[in-house]
Amino acid sequence: MKRYRMKPMASSSSPTTAETRERSLALVSRSLSNGFDFAHRLLHEVVQLQSEFLSQQAQALAEQAKELGQVIVQDAEDVGRQTLDQAQSTAVSVRRKA
Repeated sequence: MKRYRMKPMASSSSPTTAETRERSLALVSRSLSNGFDFAHRLLHEVVQLQSEFLSQQAQALAEQAKELGQVIVQDAEDVGRQTLDQAQSTAVSVRRKA
């Protein structure tokens, strides 16, 4: 049976290995930095969009409440007029019978 010997790998003190390691670490560092910068910008935009959305929702809610309030007031006035008309009509009927 034939034995194969593995070639020894370059030691970690080898200039080529050290340079490769440094370059790799620099690339990883730059990649991570770019990723974090992107995440930061994305988060900033999401917060800004959410703020705009909430502002628009609050404005819409205020307008809806105003409209609803006007409808309620109008309906209350209508009911008040109808009640007054019925009361006056009843009073006239009572006076005629009396």
